[in-house]
Amino acid sequence: GHDVTILPGASVVIDETTALVNSLILGDGSGTATLAMTNWSACLKAKYLNILKGGVLTNGGAFTNEAFQTRVFVECTDLTVTEGGKIDLSQRGWSGSIYAISKNNGYGPGRGRSNVGASHGGYGAMDTLDSARPERYGDAAQPETAGSGGGKGGNYGNNGNGGGVVR
Repeated sequence: GHDVTILPGASVVIDETTALVNSLILGDGSGTATLAMTNWSACLKAKYLNILKGGVLTNGGAFTNEAFQTRVFVECTDLTVTEGGKIDLSQRGWSGSIYAISKNNGYGPGRGRSNVGASHGGYGAMDTLDSARPERYGDAAQPETAGSGGGKGGNYGNNGNGGGVVR
């Protein structure tokens, strides 16, 4: 297999399963290098995956329907993430409410509603006892599904997206 290096300033997208590479180095400590996976079934295959300072492995971002779900799916023998490198799927699951479109509701199977937090492996928070909580889904210890988006908590604006999936 080949040796691949993604240098700072580069943003590479993977939308299908890769051929096996010997090594993939993401970043070199001098700036941001991003590798984004944009298809649920895409898999990055590498013997050695090194995410150095400034390297970011992520997915395609928050989504509003199942057809556009993404995750980070890696098969490797050795994974190293150094200080300053990261696998970041924060707020990269189901989208939170988008005021102009969904008004109060977030997206996903445990989506939050007006003043009710989204559920996933556990229940979301509520501000009153007369609100029904969204059903929880997935496994909190070994999540295989994306986190649902939060509902509207104020008068205007968008709300928090759920977390993404790493496999």
